[in-house]
Amino acid sequence: MTSKIFLLHHNNVYEVLLADFLSFCGFNVLPTYARQEALALSTSQDFDMGILDLNNEDDLALIKSIEEKHPGFPIIALTNKDVPSDLIERSRLPTHQIITLPIPFADILDAVNNVFSSSENFRSNKMAPLTIGSLQLDIKNQKACVNQEPFALTSTEFSLLELLAENCAQAVSKDVIYPKVLGRTKGRFDRSIDVHVSSIRHKLQDFGCHDVVIESVRGVGYRLTCKNSPIES
Repeated sequence: MTSKIFLLHHNNVYEVLLADFLSFCGFNVLPTYARQEALALSTSQDFDMGILDLNNEDDLALIKSIEEKHPGFPIIALTNKDVPSDLIERSRLPTHQIITLPIPFADILDAVNNVFSSSENFRSNKMAPLTIGSLQLDIKNQKACVNQEPFALTSTEFSLLELLAENCAQAVSKDVIYPKVLGRTKGRFDRSIDVHVSSIRHKLQDFGCHDVVIESVRGVGYRLTCKNSPIES
């Protein structure tokens, strides 16, 4: 399957040339011209990587927004030697995902392949089973158990519980939950996630899973906690 990349660069000529080069190398590349469009593409599940500028505070804000809404999404940041080191450090991107221009396109291709390789390892690690107290989540097969006994969840409930388990003991905002679990942003009076959380809580209680709790975090979202033991993988 051809990997899909979106590309946002302030220099339109350079962007077109880089897009043509990567397309020639076998990638499906979409140049984009607005930060909001890039943010939407990163959470659409249709793209495998983003190549973005990192030259100012607006660029940094975009990268942080992508990471917040789609943790682990592969990003390559194109910067230059005049950009303050503090700005680059605050992006918190690994050094192999930051490229200082000018640089040959072939070196950018190497970076793209390296990041894809790293992200494949990241996805493989995410597929490992999770154990939180008496609750076990088989991520690969989308199955849940309590004390090794199968525990029925809908696909949406499993996705929600998986997201909370991956961030065990940390509050996850609804702004993150809605795109990740339902594939859309939260509406003004939308309580869909609240309904799913209520259903999971009742199922956990009915199945005798009393050590794993989904807590409401006022003004933020939800947090999964375990009374007896930490998360294991």
